[in-house]
Amino acid sequence: MQNFTYVDEDTPVKDSLYALIDNQATVASDFAGAMFPTTNLILNQTCFRTDEQKLYRLTAMAPDVWTLQADLAAPQPINMANLPVKRPSLLLDFVNGPKRLPGRVKFSRASTACYYDASGKLVMAEANEPRLDHDPATMARLGLLIEESRTNLLLQSSDLSQAVWNKTNCTVVPAAMLGPDGAMSGSRIDRTAAGNHNIGQTITRTAPGGYTFTFSVWLMGGTMSGAVKLVIKDGADGNIGSSPDIALPAPGVWKRVFFTYKMPAGAANNVKFIVDPVNDAGSAGDYFYLFGAQGEQGTTMSSYIPTTAAAATRAADDAYVEAGAWTAASEGSVYCEGQCVADTSTQPMLWTLRATASNFVQMWATAVTQLVGFQCLYGALFQCSFSTPSSSASPVRAAFGWASNSFVGVVNGQPPVNDNLGTVPSFSSTSELWLGRDVSNSRYLNGYLRVLRYFPKRLTDAELQALTT
Repeated sequence: MQNFTYVDEDTPVKDSLYALIDNQATVASDFAGAMFPTTNLILNQTCFRTDEQKLYRLTAMAPDVWTLQADLAAPQPINMANLPVKRPSLLLDFVNGPKRLPGRVKFSRASTACYYDASGKLVMAEANEPRLDHDPATMARLGLLIEESRTNLLLQSSDLSQAVWNKTNCTVVPAAMLGPDGAMSGSRIDRTAAGNHNIGQTITRTAPGGYTFTFSVWLMGGTMSGAVKLVIKDGADGNIGSSPDIALPAPGVWKRVFFTYKMPAGAANNVKFIVDPVNDAGSAGDYFYLFGAQGEQGTTMSSYIPTTAAAATRAADDAYVEAGAWTAASEGSVYCEGQCVADTSTQPMLWTLRATASNFVQMWATAVTQLVGFQCLYGALFQCSFSTPSSSASPVRAAFGWASNSFVGVVNGQPPVNDNLGTVPSFSSTSELWLGRDVSNSRYLNGYLRVLRYFPKRLTDAELQALTT
């Protein structure tokens, strides 16, 4: 297996020598052999196939795509069409890069926050620690998680035996099952007698009408069969929202589920969050498991916020890169891979290159409507603002190019969309590239930023389309 040592672009040459002369690691990703490598891959690395006498370049990952670059047996071996476009002056790779942020990325968050580590375990990041999140099932890295601030309104989120949880025809055994966090944190819900049973909590909220709430929790099956419903209702039981039946996962398998409900105008004070098993004909002693109950005001589920005796708030993630020699004054292009997991605004932001609050270029992407948008603001007036379908809710590959009277947006290799009239802001050393948020800090990505490349030129439409294919 080939190993790699990462050298941050900000590291002085003298400090890089230890990695360069380390015989146990390399700083290049080149490979030679009778097959393509499958581990420790880095986009654009090369592989010389000794059995074919051909040179390939890794042009895509997951699945891996190796593109022919040169055939030593051919009269004209170099395939110029497959070479990368102009070199980016800024490259941020949060999926295939190191397990930490590049030094030039400034990051802050005024609280702890949860995410999945490389082993698929739910863990807690310290304040100001970025979260490179993972899929708990596949352990694949998803990218840099960027979220707005949220508050878990439910108390004792994992110990459901506490008195704050109202129990109907059931009892709770705390710390009865290994939880997603790797600790004995799962609560077992035991039915006391045959018939309906449920567990819930009421939070104090004056005039909740018109507000949207999201209830989420991890489920695991036990001896009880069937499904559960997640219920949100007002304090007088006059306005009730109920999820469809949610099948209990198999024993030993945790699954996080959620339900969102907008309280109608005039709803009574307070809000109730209830887990209600559908099977009312079971027997005494039937049980299932719960972990990590979360009730939050918002249109979607966010990352888990543990609570004990009081509600808890997760602060927003703020990440940016200061402009510098990598930034061009009046033209440029950005290629970005990212995914909005949940729309909490009309235009969740992938990135914003900000000269001032009224002079910027930016790109946004939605999860529900599956649109990608491109905007340029100069002198507080939009010079361009257009969107195009992404055709997929999975991570989008999008590129935005700008110059005076020349704007173009491309998504997932589709035909470019152009706007040929408008003025471009002037970017300087005081400008900043904001990751996953807009200039007003109101439109957060609430998802994953995977890759971003900045080019100090307005690339051609064809070059941008090739980048996103």
